[in-house]
Amino acid sequence: MRVRNKIAAEAGTLLDEDVVPGSITRRRSELDRSHVRDLEAWARELASRTGESVPSFDPRSGGAGARVLVLREEPRCLASEGSGFVSIDNNDLAAQHTSIAHASGGLPYEVSVHWNIVPWWVRNRSVRRSGGPRTLMAQTRRVRDDFYALLDLLPKVSVVLLLGKQAQRAWQVIDPPGYDVLTAPHPSPLAWHQATVSGVRNSALTINAFARAAELHRV
Repeated sequence: MRVRNKIAAEAGTLLDEDVVPGSITRRRSELDRSHVRDLEAWARELASRTGESVPSFDPRSGGAGARVLVLREEPRCLASEGSGFVSIDNNDLAAQHTSIAHASGGLPYEVSVHWNIVPWWVRNRSVRRSGGPRTLMAQTRRVRDDFYALLDLLPKVSVVLLLGKQAQRAWQVIDPPGYDVLTAPHPSPLAWHQATVSGVRNSALTINAFARAAELHRV
């Protein structure tokens, strides 16, 4: 298996059983730690009730003590097909780019928690049809009340950072009051290296957004 997230590999935190045998198993053994225990229980109950493939929160993140919630719109695959975690240690370039944004923006991973507005792969058509249309907006409306329950488990979060236009669209459906909301381009390999019409690279915009999140959470 190819190492795509070289930052995590060099740090010894890469989540990939083929590259680092036991890495995912060891991380899963940490899911009973106090700062992620209730979040994991919420995720497992949601998965059981909906029949969806829901990943786990990363124990290496801030978990329930996080002050910054970093959101993308949805996972890119079934939780069972990847590491099973929403983490900057996943073996993909988007995770590596997010690590760069954390480090360059001065936002410690430990004060953040990463998640997806729709916590399952929207285009998964193997689940029962009672969940409604398999579109991002329909699934966002489906999960809205559960997302509010998640926010109750994150009482210290004051800053929400939305990565990508689709996450920004989905957030408008959720739209809870009382948060400083920041936006940034998606950290995908394609978007990361693109530039705006003014010539500013998306990578720089993302790093700036993480830096702003770092400033706000300390206010």
